[in-house]
Amino acid sequence: MRGINLMDTTLKEQLSEMKKTILLLAIALAPATFAGSNYPNYDQGMLLSQTEASFRGGAGHAQLSNGESFRIRGLGDKVEFYGATGQNWTFDSDTIYADSISLVDPLDFDDENVGSIIGSAWHANSQHYEISFIKIPVGKQEIIRIIRVESVLPELSSASLATGCVGMFYVMIKRRRAK
Repeated sequence: MRGINLMDTTLKEQLSEMKKTILLLAIALAPATFAGSNYPNYDQGMLLSQTEASFRGGAGHAQLSNGESFRIRGLGDKVEFYGATGQNWTFDSDTIYADSISLVDPLDFDDENVGSIIGSAWHANSQHYEISFIKIPVGKQEIIRIIRVESVLPELSSASLATGCVGMFYVMIKRRRAK
């Protein structure tokens, strides 16, 4: 009986080692599975879901996590960005022409193939957003797909001015207390 128990223990140890080996192999191979597919795992930032519009026509509505939104629409050889109803948006370039951005594979692209514009939501205290997009083939059509929207920090000069004012206020208060 004792020999059988030893055999069972040895078999259990071998199975345990095999499980560990398989688990380690699966963990090691997991990044290789997704290495060529940047798009499905691309960080969307504030964008709730990818939005797209064909150059030949069609429209999309980009919804952001903070409740803001903007629209895009295809107008033949270009896609136009504009504010959603009741929201005043401006863009540093509100029109993207089909020949101004290269066509990419949506499952394998680099950041150098991503276009971006700055959009400003004037109705929301002039909040600025960087809007990133790619041009991809869908059937015989080419579409613009919004893949990421991020809030843009204020310009350095604005931050410097605010910091300077706070510093000056501190010095004024300190001198007043000294007198």
